Amino acid sequence: MTQPNAPARNVLFISRQRLVGATNGSSTYLLELAGAVRAAGMVPHLVQPSPMLTGRWPVLTMRPEMQVFATHQVRGLIKLGRHLVTPSPRVYLAIARAALSAIARRLGVTAPWAQDRPMPYVIALPWTKEDHAWLRRACRGKADIAVADYMFCAEGFDDLPDHGPNTAARIPRAIVMHDLFHARQGGAADSVALVSRDEEVALLGRADAVIAIQSAEAAFVASAVPHVQGILAPMA
Repeated sequence: MTQPNAPARNVLFISRQRLVGATNGSSTYLLELAGAVRAAGMVPHLVQPSPMLTGRWPVLTMRPEMQVFATHQVRGLIKLGRHLVTPSPRVYLAIARAALSAIARRLGVTAPWAQDRPMPYVIALPWTKEDHAWLRRACRGKADIAVADYMFCAEGFDDLPDHGPNTAARIPRAIVMHDLFHARQGGAADSVALVSRDEEVALLGRADAVIAIQSAEAAFVASAVPHVQGILAPMA
């Protein structure tokens, strides 16, 4: 039972989405989940360990709904009021290359170098040593509970300050599932992510609980990852 004067529990959301507000289904759900955390008397924090999430956007402008988070940090980005600015030359080179490619295509150039190259799906990119080192610092004092936005962020559980998976101090952790990735129908042309069933089971199995938005996903968790608590929550 919570003591009357006990400090509010901190809930750490780990995400690699390009989150600026309720602009699509997955970001809307995550923001509503953070709102539910607020309503329960806890404090939501958002940490984003990959600077790649900006894609070709040099500036991300936060919409008012992002204020649901008590703190918001993105690795490698500079905060200027409501704006997050990237100093990375990679982004500005990508913008210039995309512009030159578009001009070339309008002029009829069909060479491979003139074709548009989509930016990588950052949510599913492999984690780097820099991502992990940054997250270990960023999550200090903010993680009584940890929530991974998509199963790919379960890697961030390794950076929680709880002294390993088998101690009494282990921080409870959950995954917002969003999708059943191994069952996607896009095949090699899928623009999002391709994972095997075994890979998906292994990632989901790193959590104590998995929050599924659709019944088919909840059923998969119950059958394939029975040691994890499945929570069906169509509404956050």
